Amino acid sequence: MSAGGVTVPVIPGASDGDPTHRPKPEWRLVKNPVLYLEKVGTMWMQQRGEALAGIHYFLDSLPAGYALFERPRPANPKHIDKHLYGHPSHKFFDSPNRFYPHFEYLMRNGNAVGCPCVLCRPGSKTKGPGLPNGVSSSPKAVAVRPKGRPKVLPYLGPVDEEGTSDVYRKLINKLKKEGTLNEPIVENMSMDWRAEKELIPKSLDMLKIESWIPRVGELVLMVRDIGSDEEIVFNDGEYKISNAQHQVSGFPHWEAGVVGQIPENVQSLKLDDHLTGAAMKAKHINYSGFRVEVYPDPNSLNKAYSKQYKYVPHNHIRPFVFLDELLRGMPQNKQHPSIRHARTAMSAISLGKKFHFKGTWPTAEISCKSMFMGSELFLLGDCVRLLPTNEQPGVTDVLKITDITLKMTNLDQASDDDHDEGHPYQSAIHVAGIMYTEDPKRSYHNIACPKKDLPKPLQSYDEFFLKRKSGAKTLIPFQRLFSRCYPATAMTHWFPSSDTIDAIADLSKGLAGTLSARKFSATNYHKMSDGHKWFWADTRVQALDLHTINGVETAEYDESREPERWRKELKVLDGTAGEAERAALVREEREKEVGRKSLRGFAAAGSALVGVGLGVAVEVGGSASGSGSGGGKDVIMIDDDDDEEDGLDMDVGRTVDELAQRLGQGFEDDDDDSSVGSIAKKIRTGIS
Repeated sequence: MSAGGVTVPVIPGASDGDPTHRPKPEWRLVKNPVLYLEKVGTMWMQQRGEALAGIHYFLDSLPAGYALFERPRPANPKHIDKHLYGHPSHKFFDSPNRFYPHFEYLMRNGNAVGCPCVLCRPGSKTKGPGLPNGVSSSPKAVAVRPKGRPKVLPYLGPVDEEGTSDVYRKLINKLKKEGTLNEPIVENMSMDWRAEKELIPKSLDMLKIESWIPRVGELVLMVRDIGSDEEIVFNDGEYKISNAQHQVSGFPHWEAGVVGQIPENVQSLKLDDHLTGAAMKAKHINYSGFRVEVYPDPNSLNKAYSKQYKYVPHNHIRPFVFLDELLRGMPQNKQHPSIRHARTAMSAISLGKKFHFKGTWPTAEISCKSMFMGSELFLLGDCVRLLPTNEQPGVTDVLKITDITLKMTNLDQASDDDHDEGHPYQSAIHVAGIMYTEDPKRSYHNIACPKKDLPKPLQSYDEFFLKRKSGAKTLIPFQRLFSRCYPATAMTHWFPSSDTIDAIADLSKGLAGTLSARKFSATNYHKMSDGHKWFWADTRVQALDLHTINGVETAEYDESREPERWRKELKVLDGTAGEAERAALVREEREKEVGRKSLRGFAAAGSALVGVGLGVAVEVGGSASGSGSGGGKDVIMIDDDDDEEDGLDMDVGRTVDELAQRLGQGFEDDDDDSSVGSIAKKIRTGIS
């Protein structure tokens, strides 16, 4: 027993610590690393289910070979950086939260072989377009070394961990050289980007149909099973289950999950489709539903919950931001564990579809088309409720998003090495748009906007006023974003009561639960660095720590990725490969097993799309169990019966569309998801 707490012994010999991994002399050894000893010890006891309320737990020591060092931050000496050294990769951990998964793996396995922590995964991607101030980030990593990656890569300028050109660092270097820059972001040698490029416009258009329709990658609350004559009702301020005789029974069994697919005919979905199963049959409403996968613990390596998916109709789904209203009256010990898991990830953010770069040295900005924040996906054109300022009693303001921008400053003071021990540059996420308000006293001219001039989600409300003069944009920090503004008609379906529509469609609904969840996430998400309130990730799957989506491994865990081979194929596709490169590619194919039918290149590309950010690789159609889309200019290599006898004289630059057309012939009625015909059909419909 230590002073004020319980000592937790570290298992002797369970360490991979390297005592030679130590920082430069200006770093000072912390002889009593209580920060790590207490936090890691407490998390270890909690994970084992042995922690008692009110008791502090301390490790008796760090694993052998590890040591904590500190120094004042050069740019801000009042801030003390603390880094844990000793990892065999000779990279440091910057917080107990990031060290804990490695520690737990050591304790459970005795060594680090196969450890999936952020430092043990081979490779550490550059920090991309920077870290917003006050935001934590975890490097993108790959669980298993892809077979196609060479042992030594030729120097082609800045590259990521897969050898793909790092376009963001190249653009910054180009800006430094030329002084000003204004050009689209193009990643021709990235298979992920090439596939994205074709899919995103269609995907974003589909998602813009209605703001109340759940979007791929969002966290939602769902009810898995309801009787055919039952429905979810809002009764005396609480959600209950009601039958055909209007007899109210217990609480719905809410589960938190990730939307993996949306129905193919989602465009025809109407708000009045909120009907019982029997009523839907009577009205001949038939659609496959939304595929929702139960959300696993983002702080755990156990992702078994992801396998518990369900295709559910829209009237069984609610936005996660309304968790306080949905769960009102339900004892916490009766709530499904996935709800706590989802609250843990409510401070996670990621930007999607970075499409334009411009700047004047030493500042720059990257324009984006989408942004995941907590449970929701925000797109350009969305109307988003804003958190109230100190003088506002509740939510009154709504922003129609016109710009999502990552702004980078002080590039001249940053290192050219994105892998150094400090941030590569200062950055912040800004969102701009046209602001509307319900409060006439805070409006521009105290005259309500005509209904026809308002964005569609606002037209069903009583009155909205322009906050600024017509056409003027307002720039806000991303932290003020709260949740999409759902039409008042949708709110009346979700919260039916005898109240007036204005009372039901209160813009503040969901505010308390969202703020509470964000606070909970900031202190409980293990990926969060100390002192930060947000976790910024490269992709949605990183933000949620998903290992699979729709039954397919995400890019970080996909063993079949062959980035080196993909780059060679892309050069052939673009006509930039020389004869020697073409011949080498054919020789590689000759060495592969004859009769290969796995379509591994396509499967890898489909999984990669999930990795580059859910919400852009949109899934449609409820009958598939795959992930991501494989349309566009993905190159896939297969052997089929039309090739020469040795299977080598295939068209190396064959595109997905060409292959889909060929593979679909003669297989249209094949219902086997693993068949060539099924894969061909999925290619054409955006499913892989």
